[in-house]
Amino acid sequence: MPRALSLFNRLSFNLQESPVKITLPRVAPRNPLVRPCRFRIAGAHSPTGGAQRQRSSRELRREIDRMAVKERPPRR
Repeated sequence: MPRALSLFNRLSFNLQESPVKITLPRVAPRNPLVRPCRFRIAGAHSPTGGAQRQRSSRELRREIDRMAVKERPPRR
């Protein structure tokens, strides 16, 4: 009898026999509070450079408009 076939016969099992129980090692429980924190991605705490430039540009435009209204001569 070929060696591979005899090995297969020794390893094969009948399904009508009692099922083989598999036990897995226990994994340490995970901290339930860490997962939500890891998925929250913190945003920037200060405006970006582009936002700061836009804001300063708007403030400058408002300042110029206020000055122009004050310097405008009264209408007749």
